[in-house]
Amino acid sequence: MNSLGVKPYVTFLYTDLSNGLVLLQLVDKIKPGTVDWSLVVQNFDPKRRLFQEIGNCNLVVDSAKSINIRLVNVSGEDIQNRDRKLILGVCFTLMHAYTFKLLYEVTQGGRDLPSDDKDILTWVNEQLTEANARPINSFRDPAISTGIPILQLLEHIKPNSTNKSIWLEGDSDDFSLCQYAVSCCRKAGARVFTLPEHLKDLNGKMILTLFACLQVLYFSLKQKAENKQNRIKTNELKWLKLTDDNKPNGVE
Repeated sequence: MNSLGVKPYVTFLYTDLSNGLVLLQLVDKIKPGTVDWSLVVQNFDPKRRLFQEIGNCNLVVDSAKSINIRLVNVSGEDIQNRDRKLILGVCFTLMHAYTFKLLYEVTQGGRDLPSDDKDILTWVNEQLTEANARPINSFRDPAISTGIPILQLLEHIKPNSTNKSIWLEGDSDDFSLCQYAVSCCRKAGARVFTLPEHLKDLNGKMILTLFACLQVLYFSLKQKAENKQNRIKTNELKWLKLTDDNKPNGVE
């Protein structure tokens, strides 16, 4: 959330989201123009604060619904009441939607765009197979708790983005490797929301978002490489045309 530039800065997840303002910003980042900010209370009246916060939180649910994001069994009052389980569910749902938005942008909505979570798992296993690594059975595959599949995948899509000696020699404990994997993903340019604890505890939802973010990185790198190649071809054609234009008449 903080990496997306929300204001105010989120320090305590449940209390800082309870007035709806940060969540409304997240919805608007997924699809700009979704939130009608004229309906949002941003400066609260101490005597009416409770009702104003619930109103904002109701608007979170309604705005998300308007762009086909379903916040299942969540009401504005649940968010304002700081229901931890439901707020975590809202956060994951919005992160999931935002990540798919990034995937849509980098694939330009083409055939490479994953239609669901299974498509992401299929893509992960295709990349791992190409890297001569063992595929994973699901986003809760025990191997993920070692951090190794993430490092193998990252190294395959962006070579030299990890120090192989750290994770190939087997001297580090699993949690340290999970920390290293997340750190490498971020340094490589992936906008990763997942924490090392999520990998170690096999939190399937957060692991899914990590792989989706790596897929965004993959397509971004692929797009940059294609654009570079197109620029080279364009410059070559310009050079050939310039050469032809400067030839004396009758010279082939």
